[in-house]
Amino acid sequence: MNRSLLLASLILASCSSSESTEQTRAPARAPVTEGVVRIVDPARLEDPAQWDDELDLDIETEFWDLIGNSDHDRYPDWHRKVKAYLEANPDAHPRIALYVSAGAVFTLTQLFQSDDIAADLPRFAEFIDDATAGAQAPASQLTDREPALVFYHNNQAMLAFLLRSDADLGICHLEKLRNLEDNPDFLGTEGRAAAPFTYAMVNDEAHVDYAIRMMEDCDNWICMWTSKIAPFKPIGQLVTLAEFHAVKAAMATTDSARTQQLAKMNELLDRAAALGEERNYPFMDRIEQIRTELPTRTYTDGMGLGRAPMPIYSNETNCGSCHIGGIPGTTQDPLDDPYPGADIVTEKPGPPPFMTSTPVDCDL
Repeated sequence: MNRSLLLASLILASCSSSESTEQTRAPARAPVTEGVVRIVDPARLEDPAQWDDELDLDIETEFWDLIGNSDHDRYPDWHRKVKAYLEANPDAHPRIALYVSAGAVFTLTQLFQSDDIAADLPRFAEFIDDATAGAQAPASQLTDREPALVFYHNNQAMLAFLLRSDADLGICHLEKLRNLEDNPDFLGTEGRAAAPFTYAMVNDEAHVDYAIRMMEDCDNWICMWTSKIAPFKPIGQLVTLAEFHAVKAAMATTDSARTQQLAKMNELLDRAAALGEERNYPFMDRIEQIRTELPTRTYTDGMGLGRAPMPIYSNETNCGSCHIGGIPGTTQDPLDDPYPGADIVTEKPGPPPFMTSTPVDCDL
C-alpha cells in the first residue's frame, strides 16, 4: 500500500477533543441545529477590513454547523475558503487553523468507510496533509489550551499506531492525554476521555482492556463533564464504551464470555438511550442501529497496529453525535444543567501495563 493511502487511513475518533480554543469567550451563538448551516460570505474573508474576532467566530459557527450536521457535501467549500483566509491573514487566531486540521479528518471519515479506498483516494487527496501534519503548528501556539493539546496528541498517537506501527510513540502521546488532568490550569476532562478511543483501535486485547479501564464507570467530572459546544458528549462516550465491549465480545473464546460482553454492551446502550430520551437527543435512531450492527462484526488486522474494519465511533457521522445542539464559542462554558455525576472525581488509572521503558520524546 502506498504512503498516500497509508496517510489517508489516519483517523481521529475524538472529534470532541478538537473543540474551540479561543482565549476569550465570544458571544454565544444559537445552537447547532439539524438542517441549518450558517454560511459565511467568502467576500468577508477576502476583505481585510472585516478581519476581526467577529469574523473568526462566524467562521467557527459555520464549521460547527457543518460538523453537527455531518454535511460532507458543503464542507470542502469551508475548508478551501478558510485555508485561503489563513494564508492571507497571518494574524488569524490559531484555533481556526486547528479547525482546518480537524475538519480534514472529518471529511476523511467518508474515505474510511469506502469499500474501495484506493479508487476513492484521489477525491480526498487535498485533505491528507491537513489531517496529519496540519495539527502541529496551531497546537504549538495553543499549549495553554487543553483541547488543542488533546487534538494534537491524539492525532499523533493515531499516526504512530496506524501509519508507523510505533507502539512506544503512540503510547507516549496518549500518556500526555492521561496526565493532562494533573495540570491545575486545565479542566482535566478531555485527555482521559479521548485516549481510550485511540487505544481501542489497536488490534490487541490488552489495549482494548486498558481503554475500558480508563472509561468504565467514569460517569463523573473526568469523563462525563462537557461544555456547551458538545452537549451530548456523555451519550457519545457511552456508545463508544459499548463498542469497546462489542470488540471484546468478538475476541471472546467462549460463548459465556461473549454473552457477558454483549450484555455489558446492551447495558451501556440502554444508559445512552435513557439519557438521550431525557435530553431530547436528536439521533436516537443511531443508538439502536449500533445495537443491531455491533454484534455482527468480525475483525482482522488493519492498518499498522490497528484493527479492521474501522470502529463505528469513527464513522462519517461521529462528530455530530456529540456536537449537535452545541453553541459555538463556548468551549470553556459548562452546561447550565450538568449531567449527573459531574461533581464526582474518580481516580485515574495508572500507566498502561504494556508500556515499555523505551524513552520516547513526543512533546510538541
